[in-house]
Amino acid sequence: MSDDLRCANYSSNEWHVKVNAGVVQISRPPEPKGKGRTVEAKAGAGRLVGYDAGEFGGGLWWSGADGRKKIRLSNENVHAILARKNELLVFTGLAHGPIDEGKVYAYTSGLQSAGNLVELADLGTAPSAASIEDDGTVMIAATDRILAFNPSNHLRVLYQNRNMGALYTNSIATDPAGNVLVGMRFFVLRLHRRQGGEFTPEWYVPGSCTKTKLVGYDCKCIAREQ
Repeated sequence: MSDDLRCANYSSNEWHVKVNAGVVQISRPPEPKGKGRTVEAKAGAGRLVGYDAGEFGGGLWWSGADGRKKIRLSNENVHAILARKNELLVFTGLAHGPIDEGKVYAYTSGLQSAGNLVELADLGTAPSAASIEDDGTVMIAATDRILAFNPSNHLRVLYQNRNMGALYTNSIATDPAGNVLVGMRFFVLRLHRRQGGEFTPEWYVPGSCTKTKLVGYDCKCIAREQ
C-alpha cells in the first residue's frame, strides 16, 4: 500500500454524494448509530427490513403491517433495498478479511404475507451502496469496482480498482450528464461518461487537502510538504 493510500485509509474525511433536482451535493455521511445499519422498504401489506453489522452478521425480514408478525427471509448482510417496477431489489454481501462476496435478489410481495426472494445475480464483490436510474438500471458501488445492473439483469463493470477496498465506498449517484459519482473515505470518484458509453475515472479531494501527512493514526491535510 502506498503512503498516500495508507493516509487516505486512516483519514477521518469521508464524503457522501447525492444528486438532488439535478444538483450534485457532497456532504459528510450521517453518523452511524449502534453497531449495524438498517434499511427498509414497503413490501405489499408489510415491510422488508434489512440489517448489516459487517462480520457480526445481518439478515432480511418481512414484517406485517402491525409489526407483530415477522418472518426471516435471509441470513445475509443487507446493504440496500431498491424498488424496480413491481419488485424490490435486495443487495447483500460481506467484505471482511479474505471474504468479498455479494448478490442481488428480487423480492415479490405476497398479498398478506411474506413473498418470494429469488437470486438474480452474483456480484462477485460486496455492494456498499446502490441507486436506480429512470430506465431501471442500478448503479452499484462495491468494494473494488463500480457496476451497472441493467433491467435485463445483466452486470457490467464500469470501473475497477483494487485500491478502493481501503477507501470504503458509501454512496453513488448519477448527474444529469450521465457521469457517475461515488462517495468514499478521503476521495470523491467521478466516472466521466464519454461518447460510446465508456467512462474515464477522475479523483477529487478538497482544494485544501491536496497534500497530506500521516500523523500516528490520523491523516492530516497540510498546506505544504513538511
